[in-house]
Amino acid sequence: MEKKGSGHFKAILSLVMAILIAIFAILNSGTVKISFGFKSVDVSLAIVVLISVLVGAIFMYIITLTNSIKNRTNKRQAEKQEKRAAKQKVKEEKEAMKNEKKAAKEKTIEAPKEAIEEVKAEKVVDEEELVFGTNRRPSSNVNDNEDGDKIDRGKINVISD
Repeated sequence: MEKKGSGHFKAILSLVMAILIAIFAILNSGTVKISFGFKSVDVSLAIVVLISVLVGAIFMYIITLTNSIKNRTNKRQAEKQEKRAAKQKVKEEKEAMKNEKKAAKEKTIEAPKEAIEEVKAEKVVDEEELVFGTNRRPSSNVNDNEDGDKIDRGKINVISD
């Protein structure tokens, strides 16, 4: 980004250079013989100097313009790449959130499945007790533990003879 006032500085510098070149051309106003190989021409040295300066200025303008276009193109490509990177990052974040939600959902589904499997396992044990008669005479669902506390076993046992 250009500094504020740098345009004025360039304009003043260009004006000073133009004045110096004009003074140089006027001081060297004699005629010169210019040879193009197939033809020779007698021309004022002032005109040769001014044409040379003009051609040089045009070449510098073209080079500066080319560099400016290249810089603009590079800047646009960098901006596009940054946008693509930002979009990719957002996409990855969305995918990560989606995966987290899926994992949380699976976890919440797995917990009831595990509970169902535990109940099924208990049911199998209870059925074995019914078939084999291993649980012969419990008096109630409440038992005493070693400390004398009452413990509810949470199921009704079948009394078999």
